[in-house]
Amino acid sequence: MKKVIDLQGLYTAYCQCRRHKRRTVNARHYEVALLDNLFNTLEALQNRSYSPTRSMRFIA
Repeated sequence: MKKVIDLQGLYTAYCQCRRHKRRTVNARHYEVALLDNLFNTLEALQNRSYSPTRSMRFIA
């Protein structure tokens, strides 16, 4: 079965991921250009050219 990636699904996933990160500098930078970032991510996913960046781990 082929799964469809759409803008609404991508936005929903973004909202779930940002829950505890809204006050970080990187999250604010991303939100300034949110629509552009979501469309760019959507296009990369659809073209199968998406490559995740290195993630950071924080220990509290």
